Amino acid sequence: MATLARWARSFGLTRAICILLLLALVPLRIANPPPLEEIRLRTFDLYQTLRPREAGLRPVVIVDIDEASLKEIGQWPWPRTIVADRITRLAELGAVAIGFDVIFAEPDRMSPSIAAHFRNLDDNIRDKLRNLPSNDEVLAQAIRRARQAQSGVQTRGGPERRQIHAAQRRHRIEYRTVRGRQYGIGFPL
Repeated sequence: MATLARWARSFGLTRAICILLLLALVPLRIANPPPLEEIRLRTFDLYQTLRPREAGLRPVVIVDIDEASLKEIGQWPWPRTIVADRITRLAELGAVAIGFDVIFAEPDRMSPSIAAHFRNLDDNIRDKLRNLPSNDEVLAQAIRRARQAQSGVQTRGGPERRQIHAAQRRHRIEYRTVRGRQYGIGFPL
């Protein structure tokens, strides 16, 4: 007991308190309960607001469809040609990877072939519109040229799967099974 008391005096009360706090807080951090996670994330957000991290040579940059983009370009969904222009520009800027968190589920309603059905067009203009590539084809070409764009789509079967398989054949999209689920993942060839 005397050696323990002597050791405690030489170790110091401050060090002992620090060790006890460490032993108490490490399991709390490992458990990461929601209130603690919320405090941690809010603190990080505050730090980023006060002194944002400067972009280095290879940072991850998210190009988002925000309010300013909607004001500049117009309401979503945008014509696929605009998305294709953004992909081309990102590839020119040296993007290593371009990912989409957007589903292009239906054909672009702004494609020239759809505009060919408008009333009051003469046959010459109608033929020129029909001969132009669809906006979906323009987007697929931009993805192919960029070679960095990727997107994932999960299906459960039925008509959606058949549509995705048709798009896969048309635009050369690789189709994979990930953890038992089917995903169409765009890797231009």
